[in-house]
Amino acid sequence: MSKIQDGDVVVVTLGDRRLTSKEFARLLQTTNQRDYVEHPLSVPKAPVVKTPPKLPAVPLPFDGVTSYKSEYVKHPLSKREAAAKPASTWTPLKSSTGKSTYEEQYPWRDVPLSEIRAPLPSREATRRKSEPFTGCTSYMRDYVKPPMEPKKPETASPARPRPRAASLPFEGKSTYEAEYTKKPLSPRPSQSLGPKVSTLEPLPFQGSSEYQHEFLKKESHQPRIYLEPELLA
Repeated sequence: MSKIQDGDVVVVTLGDRRLTSKEFARLLQTTNQRDYVEHPLSVPKAPVVKTPPKLPAVPLPFDGVTSYKSEYVKHPLSKREAAAKPASTWTPLKSSTGKSTYEEQYPWRDVPLSEIRAPLPSREATRRKSEPFTGCTSYMRDYVKPPMEPKKPETASPARPRPRAASLPFEGKSTYEAEYTKKPLSPRPSQSLGPKVSTLEPLPFQGSSEYQHEFLKKESHQPRIYLEPELLA
């Protein structure tokens, strides 16, 4: 086993006998096949069919004793005695029974006619007629109504429309124009200096990113050994 190197092919035999494909598959077991062994399934037996017993047509009552019946025994009801009638019946008194606290604290007093107030005059009789406002408000003082001018008589010939003044260009200077000045464009290089490059074709990234700088790719070679059964002649 110490002489086995990378890329060698090992032919597996058992007692100088050629192995079949099933025997070779059993030798090369995975950890799953070694831990979880397959057990053969037993052949299920046919169930024995028993003839059901013949039941009586009329159901029989339950003669057993349940825990409810044994613990909660039904007792016979006792006879209720008749209530005795009272010797004398009470009747309410027809006379006054007394005064309440409200009647004692708030007695009724008769008011003489001299203390009765005279009826108030109606509001419509005492209301004065509305008079115009003669004062001067701040609105009337600040906004003076100008006098109306007499209407000018219309002439026989209609007045000609006045020609509109021609719009003049804006000669001022805004803050946008002062801060963002227009600069001349640099001349475009001629296409005949180099090969024609298509703008649609993507170019590979030739720089070095932070990922490529920090995570260097390392190649590790792992040895491999191949196991094959002996071929049948």
